[in-house]
Amino acid sequence: MNVIRIALSIFIISMCLLATPVLSAGLDFPTHMQFMLKNLRDNAQANTPPVITEDHITLDEDQGSVLDLLSNDLDPDQDPLRIVSVSAKYGQVTLMPDGQVKYEPPANFSGLDEITYLLYDGRSNPVRGLAKITVNSVNDAPVANDDAVTLIANTQAVINVLENDSDIDGNVLTITQVTAQYGTVQVKNGAIEYRPYTEYDGSDVINYTIQDAANASASAKVLVTVLKENKTAPVITGQKPLTMDEDTSFVLDINQINYLDADSLATDITFEVAGGQHYTLDGFTLTPAQHFNGELSVPVALFDGKHRSQEYQLKIVVNEVNDHPEAGQIIWESVKDEKFALYMRGMMHDPDFNYWPLGRDDPRLEQYTFIFSKNARREDHGGWTNAGGRFVQVPGARSDLYEYTPPANFVGRDYVFFFVYDEQGAPSGRGDIAIDIKNDKGAPVIIRHLDIATVREDTPFSLSVHDLYIRYKGSHSRNSELTLEVLDMPGFYSVDQATGQITIDPLYEEPILNVMVQVTDGTTTSNKHRVAVPLQAVNEAPQVSDLDISINGLPDGEIDFRTQLMVDPEANKTPGLLDRFSYQFVTATGSANNQTNYGQLVRVPGKPHGVFRYVPGTSFYGDTFAFWVTDEQGLQSNQGTVVIRAAKPAVPNKPVAQSNGSQVTVNWAEVGGASYYIVSKASYSTEVSVTEHRVTSNQFESADDENAYSQYQVKACNDAGCSEFSDWSLPSRTLVTTPVASLLRKNEIEVNWHSAPSVQFDVQIKYNDNAWTVPGRYVSTDNHISWSSLESGNRRYRVRGCDDNLTNCTEWSAESNTVNIPVWIHKVSGEGSTTTLEWGPVPGTSYYDISIKYNSDDWTVPGRFTAPGGNEASNNQLTWSNLDGGMRAYKIRSCVGEVGNAVCSDWSSPTGGYTTPEIPADTPALKVSSETLTFLDKAESIDWHFVSEPSQSFITTLFVLPPNALEMIALSSRERNQSGTYRYRFAQPGIYRFFAQACGLVAGVNVCSERWETEHRVEVINQRFTVEHTGTHLRWSKLTGVKQVVIESALCGLRCDVTSATWKPVETLTNGELSLAVTEPKGTAYRVKACFNDGSCTSWTIVRDKAEKLKAPKLYRAN
Repeated sequence: MNVIRIALSIFIISMCLLATPVLSAGLDFPTHMQFMLKNLRDNAQANTPPVITEDHITLDEDQGSVLDLLSNDLDPDQDPLRIVSVSAKYGQVTLMPDGQVKYEPPANFSGLDEITYLLYDGRSNPVRGLAKITVNSVNDAPVANDDAVTLIANTQAVINVLENDSDIDGNVLTITQVTAQYGTVQVKNGAIEYRPYTEYDGSDVINYTIQDAANASASAKVLVTVLKENKTAPVITGQKPLTMDEDTSFVLDINQINYLDADSLATDITFEVAGGQHYTLDGFTLTPAQHFNGELSVPVALFDGKHRSQEYQLKIVVNEVNDHPEAGQIIWESVKDEKFALYMRGMMHDPDFNYWPLGRDDPRLEQYTFIFSKNARREDHGGWTNAGGRFVQVPGARSDLYEYTPPANFVGRDYVFFFVYDEQGAPSGRGDIAIDIKNDKGAPVIIRHLDIATVREDTPFSLSVHDLYIRYKGSHSRNSELTLEVLDMPGFYSVDQATGQITIDPLYEEPILNVMVQVTDGTTTSNKHRVAVPLQAVNEAPQVSDLDISINGLPDGEIDFRTQLMVDPEANKTPGLLDRFSYQFVTATGSANNQTNYGQLVRVPGKPHGVFRYVPGTSFYGDTFAFWVTDEQGLQSNQGTVVIRAAKPAVPNKPVAQSNGSQVTVNWAEVGGASYYIVSKASYSTEVSVTEHRVTSNQFESADDENAYSQYQVKACNDAGCSEFSDWSLPSRTLVTTPVASLLRKNEIEVNWHSAPSVQFDVQIKYNDNAWTVPGRYVSTDNHISWSSLESGNRRYRVRGCDDNLTNCTEWSAESNTVNIPVWIHKVSGEGSTTTLEWGPVPGTSYYDISIKYNSDDWTVPGRFTAPGGNEASNNQLTWSNLDGGMRAYKIRSCVGEVGNAVCSDWSSPTGGYTTPEIPADTPALKVSSETLTFLDKAESIDWHFVSEPSQSFITTLFVLPPNALEMIALSSRERNQSGTYRYRFAQPGIYRFFAQACGLVAGVNVCSERWETEHRVEVINQRFTVEHTGTHLRWSKLTGVKQVVIESALCGLRCDVTSATWKPVETLTNGELSLAVTEPKGTAYRVKACFNDGSCTSWTIVRDKAEKLKAPKLYRAN
């Protein structure tokens, strides 16, 4: 403040210095400069900052409002106030041009928010103000989203519509309404079950409504497509172009074909692929034969779960790719210094063409070249071998004929590597030539085998020594002197050495069978040679095996006939064929619906074709049935047999044995799969005797021998055997009848029972949902017991007879009937001006309704004071604070439903009167004052104060009771007996009731005054009254029921306080006029009020010329 004064002083001195030459020259100092200096001098005086009162505002969730935060803020210097900055902790705030603040809470927000604003009076630093906003939670409606479903006619669908519906409040959603036009709908387990009318297909719409816990609802639709019932097979109409490269694999899928199926779901259609020529299948992965190129024809079909389409030949073009030639290996036997020639074409293979035997003269072969290398690298060493021999092309012969010249006098192994280049220059891998050079020609040598005739793969065959090209004793024509031996290697066949018959393994499905042979002359044995036998594929029947298993051994009850009980040679190579096999049960042609003697086999959805689930009948003791498998060509397997044995029953639970003094009854829970039970009874007297009894039900009765001690155990049995015995059970003697509980008065219960004589009885109580009371807490020596002054709620009882130490007791009796004590207030506690009521919870109560009788007043209306239902202690009590002194009695009732529309019990008996201490008698009265008549949306000042100064300090609070409200709202408080003023805007028409209350400590106890004694009423007319000064006329809005309009004026400058001005009458109009011409001088203020037929008048409305700024009347805070 001192800095401001210094700055202003410097500025004034400067202005005076500037003015000196003007005045000395005989000129007048400008008038506006004189006024400016005067204002600067005035503002330099001491300024009192604004006084801010904290605002408390209540809104509903998602409800915005325009707030007049200045209505209760004051400036002692009567400076005009304005907000220069505003912010909110959570919500959005906007400063409006008229100085009010627009507030929007965040979406779905509830709780406390704060608005902070800076208030400026034009002179002092801005002052911080605070408005606290309470945003009440309002239940938001749930959000329902549309769904869609497709199903087949004459089936049903379960639609989980709630999966994409939501509730922002987190409430549990329930489906309350559901309708459909062409089908039946019902709600099951939170989902909609829809079944179209019989034979109906087409579109339907399911309309449904969901509701949250607060009964807010939303609706949505399910768009239903009902396809025709599956009565026709799919039809494959074409395919997409398919190509692949040689020696690659290709994955087949249903999207590669075009098909029609109007009565099946896409998810129900299975794509099937069968085996064929020149390719293999691994599932849906197709691999052409090595080096195959050209067009493949692949049989495919579709299965819709009921019908299979016609087979379609899917065409796949395999693009040719140049293959590298392949070099082979050979071990050649020769004798010392002997030359020989080799055709190198016989030592290689090129997958790109079949040169043997028809293509051996293919001209492309003339372009092939061969190099020989001693070090296994692709280097041409001129035909020289490792030991010094050499391969040289034979002049004038075919390009692939090379002659070998051995090293002189060399005996042993010579070798060389060779490589082949095709006509495109593609090289082969390494080939090997090993030459065993011997001293003589004694042992036979198998050079090669001749062409072998094709053999059917399911027919035994034999080989002959004449199928081989053998050099023996220098000749190639002495085969008859030799004997052929077939070696039992490398497998896939077996040999009968007595007959020479070779039998092929039934599961072998390759086009070539390699058979290892050698020859002998009785003394020496030749080299081993592999004979390639071409095979003719023959479809062979599947082979099935038997199964003997307990039903408990079936995983999920499933039997995999496809892979576990059947093998098929063709399907072993092409697994896709299994999808085209069929299965017959009981007879070779199959039974109706796959029924067996004591069960049924059903396809398992989602599992491969051939996996069945065995469903046993209701009385299952085992089952045996035959089965067959038929392949895709109609060839049926041998008969297999499945034996499913019933599982032994589970062990029964421990039985319950009870004695009535003459007979023991033993009961236990039924055991699934049991056809009878064995009850073992062990009796102990002078000796032990054990007897077993067979029964077909889960109950056994036996005489009770009072001179013997007995116990019982049970085991369950069926044709598969018996379980283990259960635990032993001792009989209990239940000699107490079911007790009967009676409500004698509103809160007194008596319980009665009958029994055999006992020393005393132990009584247990179950109160509402609480646990049973501990044994021994309530004991009676008679056959009855009673309680009085019980808290409200539900109670059940059970009783047992005991000895005097409660150590030997009978079993507990059955539970008694339930007795409900209606709600009543069992405890009233108070401290000063605070009173708390307590009562017992009544199950199923929505809320409790409390009524109060104050002094001699009537009881308060129903629904005025309520507390929520529930078992929590906080729900079963109610506390009031700052009660004024006086006598109060209370009564209560329980209600089910919403307040105002609930079903309630009778009122409880009233409590006695409870006195709240009163404020000292010498405390002056509080008074509330304001205008008694006002208009809609107009703000009025409400004042409250003591009529005289109290002798001690109190806090005073202003309350309002708006029209049609039941609860008062605290508006503002003042400490230390201060008077208060609150600017209240009236938002609805009707009677507003204002009250003031004083509270403070007296002798250490908080006491409060009677707020009802301070009642002050303000009537709000359902009209808006506005007055405008145009400069020449006063104009006002039209009001209903006005008898006269009174106008007064006062001469008041720009900074004049109109509240203290001297007013004089101008005009009283009685003919409904809405305007008045005015001729008063500039600076005149006018005030206007309207008076009604009943003599009441509104408060004054003050206006000035609209060209002048009206200084609003100031409100002063009492010191």
